[in-house]
Amino acid sequence: MATQQQQREDEIVGMGNDGVVDGSSIKALVEDKTAFARFVDGKFSALDASHTGDLTPQELKPAVLGIGGALGLPPQGSSPDTDPIYDQVMESFLDGRAKKVSKEKFAVVLREILLGLADGLEREPINIMSLDGSKLREYARHPDAEISAVNAFVENDLESTGKVKASVLRDALKRLSVDHGAPPYGEASLPVVDAALSRSGVNEDALIDQNEYVALFKKVLLEMSTIMSEKPLTVAHVRKKFDGQSVKAFLSDKKASKKVISEAWKTLPKEKNGSIKKDDFIFGLDFVSPRAGLPPLGAIEEMDSEIIGALKMMDNGGAASHKNHHENLIDREMFEQYLRQVLGSMMLQLEGKPIVIQSSAIVSGAQAGNPAAIF
Repeated sequence: MATQQQQREDEIVGMGNDGVVDGSSIKALVEDKTAFARFVDGKFSALDASHTGDLTPQELKPAVLGIGGALGLPPQGSSPDTDPIYDQVMESFLDGRAKKVSKEKFAVVLREILLGLADGLEREPINIMSLDGSKLREYARHPDAEISAVNAFVENDLESTGKVKASVLRDALKRLSVDHGAPPYGEASLPVVDAALSRSGVNEDALIDQNEYVALFKKVLLEMSTIMSEKPLTVAHVRKKFDGQSVKAFLSDKKASKKVISEAWKTLPKEKNGSIKKDDFIFGLDFVSPRAGLPPLGAIEEMDSEIIGALKMMDNGGAASHKNHHENLIDREMFEQYLRQVLGSMMLQLEGKPIVIQSSAIVSGAQAGNPAAIF
């Protein structure tokens, strides 16, 4: 029988299907040395398939993929913009040129990653909700549903023929959100959408007029609500506001920020003189970003322009006047100076023009109650 301590380590958050995940329990676990040690032991043992006491890159891969997902990245191999971040997560564990990682190194890196996730959840908690179709059923019978359908029809009737293919019903469905009681449109919700279209007798190749379109749209919504009443979907919804305040807090705490920057420096591959290549600076920034309340480059499209804009200062001079500056190399002191300047630039940009991001995703019950179960 599992002890209360073991249950705490396994559950971490211990929520049901509805509620708020705020990261406090993750932070409490990490700060409890005994509990965290047991947590690391369990995760490390599960990954150590060869039972050698060290993890190879292949054994680490499930952890890297899970961490990428927890950071909000698309699956590895699906985007050339974010794939390098997965490589850098691996480098964080392997410490540059190492071919394996010890349990001690694994614990250090995992601790920093979990604390970064916890900080982010405290700033922008995740709302966990169960969609049982009742709210969507109400929306389907509300005039707003008809207005939305008409707008979608008009936008798709490009040649003003008065008819569109029934397949464009999917365009109207894509506009729905959890505010309407609908799951986010995507791979995870397609079984529900496809089943609802089939039950509604939709022939997606047929041409239909506006009245038929509106009637079918409402019918599909009601069928979706029925399917969800039979098997509710658990959805995680988060609203993130990037206004520079978390960056300001990070930079203001000199001691804590210096520690995180030092950990980032340790993860980067070094040249013979102890410096890093300028091209590797972005990986250091990606390591620090979660602790400063920012996403890694490539994770959120709306934020990428702000990050790229701040990075341009490196090419335009920035800390380049440092006495140890070399065109393609950055030493430890420059690394910290660059990071603080880049983060400071992003802080000012976001203070002047905050960015708000809302996202939803269908999750399993285990994921909903345990956001730290990243692998």
